[in-house]
Amino acid sequence: MMNFFSIIVIPAVYATFTAPTIYVKKTNEAEFTAISDMEYETCPTVLEIHNLKENSDILDMAFLEGLCKSVINIQRIRISGNFQGIGEGLFDHLLKLENFQATDMDSLTELSISSSNLKHLDFSRNHLEKVDIEFKDDLVHLNLSRNFLEVQNLYMNTMSHPLSLQLRTLDLSYNRLTKIDFFLSFWNLRNLLLNNNKIEHIKPGMLQKYPNLLVLNLARNKIHEMENGVFIGLTQLVNLDISHNNLNDINVQIINSLRSLEELNLEGNIIDNFKYNELEHDMEILKINENDTYLHGKKIDGEKLATFINVTRKIFVEVISDLFLRSKSENIKLICYPTMKSPTILHITTLMVATIATDSFGKRHDFEFTAIGERDYHHCPTALEIENTKTDEFLDIEYLDGLCKNVVGVLRMRVSGNFYGIAESLFNKLPRLEDFQGNDMVNLTDVTIGTWNLKFLDLSRNNLEKVSIEFMDELMSLNLSRNQLTDDNVMMTSMRPPLSLKLRLLDLSNNKLTKLDTLYPFWNLKKFILNDNQITNIKPGILQRYPNLVTLNLSRNKLLNLPDGMFTGLIHLVNLDLSYNQLSDAKTKIINSLRSLEFLDMIGNDITEFEYEELDHHLEVLRINEQHTYIHGKRVAINKEPKKTTTSTEMSSPSFTYME
Repeated sequence: MMNFFSIIVIPAVYATFTAPTIYVKKTNEAEFTAISDMEYETCPTVLEIHNLKENSDILDMAFLEGLCKSVINIQRIRISGNFQGIGEGLFDHLLKLENFQATDMDSLTELSISSSNLKHLDFSRNHLEKVDIEFKDDLVHLNLSRNFLEVQNLYMNTMSHPLSLQLRTLDLSYNRLTKIDFFLSFWNLRNLLLNNNKIEHIKPGMLQKYPNLLVLNLARNKIHEMENGVFIGLTQLVNLDISHNNLNDINVQIINSLRSLEELNLEGNIIDNFKYNELEHDMEILKINENDTYLHGKKIDGEKLATFINVTRKIFVEVISDLFLRSKSENIKLICYPTMKSPTILHITTLMVATIATDSFGKRHDFEFTAIGERDYHHCPTALEIENTKTDEFLDIEYLDGLCKNVVGVLRMRVSGNFYGIAESLFNKLPRLEDFQGNDMVNLTDVTIGTWNLKFLDLSRNNLEKVSIEFMDELMSLNLSRNQLTDDNVMMTSMRPPLSLKLRLLDLSNNKLTKLDTLYPFWNLKKFILNDNQITNIKPGILQRYPNLVTLNLSRNKLLNLPDGMFTGLIHLVNLDLSYNQLSDAKTKIINSLRSLEFLDMIGNDITEFEYEELDHHLEVLRINEQHTYIHGKRVAINKEPKKTTTSTEMSSPSFTYME
């Protein structure tokens, strides 16, 4: 059972507004989830808002002040959901705000802001078509990737001198830019990410605006020519990626002018006659095409490259193991490689993604990396990520064999993009695969698979209309949320008895389910997430299939009543969310039957009367309606209906590491 005392501590470090649930996370900071409509004298320093209201809101001071008082103390904000705009002067009023992240907002198409005191600003993965930003000195990272920005609708201005601007990373990847002539001068910029745009030409001297640039990514554009002088002034450039453009030749003298260059990627172009012997210095990695890859000046094949990777694995672990073991963080993700010349120096690269991780006891650390998909290696990496931007593909063992050999060694896999299907026997042929994540595949509508040795399976955020899964013993977590699944099209089978199945988490939220009758019994299930469906009724005895359930989320469905016996057998249930349904009676008798219950949320229903005295035991948190909210048995006042809810419980950390 979780203690509620942490929520009482007002000067909190991190809070997420959510409905329902208050929980304490075991980290090096005091972190908790606050009740969304409680009013505090002092806002938490970290605030996450996911707005699910049908009508889009403007995020401004009035909105924030409706959540908590003294908003000027907020240091980090993350928002998503139905926001159609950001108040133009918002950041000027939030004097302590350093980190602002706003993603996955389909309604956000236009933005006009000043960066004020911000250090980190992330507006990636929205539908932005027009952006006007005034830069102030303190901004260090700006991410506008994965939007719909075109040249004529991107405005950058500042009253500061270029040397005063502290911007280190500018990410404009995955937009519709055709040129970069209009960009401001950022003399301190280190990372410029422009991949996956429509850039055709870069004028000589244009990049002189960024004299301290270390990483420049121009991959997957439409560049057909590199003129002499295009990279003039980039004396510090270490990593240059111009792969997958339309180049048929490149003057070697252009590369020779980049004296600090350590990694160059030219593959995916039409360069047939590269004059390697005219290069004046050896690079760590030079990739010209499928047949020409050089490592420290020596041409290598796939087998030697695999050997190099194994060597760097050992060096990498030796270099940072002490730092890592002293870290209090549970996960550290780095995109880097240690140079063979100086193993203590780490550089960003596209060659591999290294993940160092510990389990909950801090005893395990694995080295994992993602190899470049279009090369042919003798040994696949243990963690493989694939984003297919080509025409529709079918994900099967033959497709994977085309990326790298010995795919049986893969432990973790993440796929996205243009895949229309997954082979039924795929996981059977990957005996070591434990973790599979397949998201954002709009053409994936039907899946029939067996879980085999998988422990974690995530097929959320697709367009799945039909799923057929045969469960094996090992699977612990299954996420099918945010699809188009209906009752008759979710088929779960197993040859194993329910007691042997290890499934702990089942997430079917944000689908189109109306009942639970057809779902498989999972006796070891701990967390069942069913919010944002269309469930109208749950027959008594159905939930007995999940006798070890600890958390049950049925919020935002269409439940009309709670029949007697509905929760029979749920003797371990601690957290129950029935908010935002169509209930008219709280039924204290049913609440009394749940002897382990600590958190109950029924707000957003049609319950007008509640007799608290009829309860047999006090709950940590009980929310019935605006007039009846109790904490540790004491009734508290609520001022207004919450403006947002979320099932998210964490702020995500950046998925890449920058060179400073």
